[in-house]
Amino acid sequence: MDATRKPFTIRCSLCVLLGLVVGVAVSPSAGHAATYYVSQTGSDSNSCSLAADQFTARRTIRAGISCLVAGDTLVVKEGTYNEALNNPFSNTGTSWNNKITVKSESPGAVVVKPANADDAMRFDASSQKYIEFDGIKIDAVNVSVYGVRIWGQAHHIRFRNSAILNAANQGVSILKDGGASPDFNEFIKVEVAYTAWNRTCTGSSDGAKDGYCHGFYVSGSNNLLDGILLHHNNGYGVQFYPQGNRGNTIRNSVSHSNKGTGIASLGNDNKVINNVVYNNDGGGLLITESNCLVYNNTVYNNSGGWGGMNLQGSGHKIKNNIFFQNGVSGASLDSTNLNGTNPQFVDANNGNFRLQAGSPAIDRGSVLPESNTAIDGTPRPQGAAPDIGAYEFGGSGADIIAPDPPQNVKVLQ
Repeated sequence: MDATRKPFTIRCSLCVLLGLVVGVAVSPSAGHAATYYVSQTGSDSNSCSLAADQFTARRTIRAGISCLVAGDTLVVKEGTYNEALNNPFSNTGTSWNNKITVKSESPGAVVVKPANADDAMRFDASSQKYIEFDGIKIDAVNVSVYGVRIWGQAHHIRFRNSAILNAANQGVSILKDGGASPDFNEFIKVEVAYTAWNRTCTGSSDGAKDGYCHGFYVSGSNNLLDGILLHHNNGYGVQFYPQGNRGNTIRNSVSHSNKGTGIASLGNDNKVINNVVYNNDGGGLLITESNCLVYNNTVYNNSGGWGGMNLQGSGHKIKNNIFFQNGVSGASLDSTNLNGTNPQFVDANNGNFRLQAGSPAIDRGSVLPESNTAIDGTPRPQGAAPDIGAYEFGGSGADIIAPDPPQNVKVLQ
């Protein structure tokens, strides 16, 4: 870090009278935030002062990160960066209002693609906290284990408007280690796909076995997945596991075409709200342990495994869900759920699960404070009562995530 960012010394009248000098290390705030740049035409020999100008940027993301303190932003120019980021932050953010940000100048234009590494990104040290990545695509096709690993003492890591593709073992792994729990991480509008899809899955303790390499594998607590697109993962779309995790939330998300279960919550006090779960080979929802909320999900045509939903444990609240073309086991559903009745989707074959006029799901749900908007942000209710399922009929909100993979993404062998 540049000498210009050192703590400064203050002399006060009383201190002078006492012959004291007080050194005050001032933490940067949002008002003192700086912006630095990384470009493939830059040079890592450029100082941090020079890297504050986009025309004299640093060349690698890691070198750019070394300039950052709380409140700062690193803007990364378009390109594919052949580097793994393993505990890259020597300084930390102090809160979400005073975080460190690494962002693509144009969303999706920056690809982190290590040539050879265990993980594309790994965070496990206490220095890795209150950090946000925005608009970054991670291509983990050449790594041997995880796309993103958050372990141990790291916490409050956020990915936004990003993609994590082609991991070997888990797309995202959030795991306790050495008694430390990496909690309060956030993934907002993130695609996680093709985990071990065209390569051997080694997620099982028994060795190579399909179904054990998941989009998300989460054993921490109080993590948020919001607006996530999960598809073509070798195992589950997301699994909150093992038992003992609590307070995790997945909402406003789509999980489809995974080899395992679309969403599995094996923990306490988790929330599964406003999701569309369809065409998964291992079932739609698996809910175990205690006191989970399962509200306003649309669960369609999930085969094998658990069917539409398998419910175990106690204290769960299951409200306002659609289950169609897949069964439910372990639960006796109340009248706020629509189970087995045709909900009259607009075009389920093409992933459009909005409701047609006259759908039996319209105005049939309960008012739920945790689900006062639909998957697309439409306020509930639009009619006399909330609708059942992830969408609210009559809303003008646009889909926040598309059910199909984006264009120009190549599935690598």
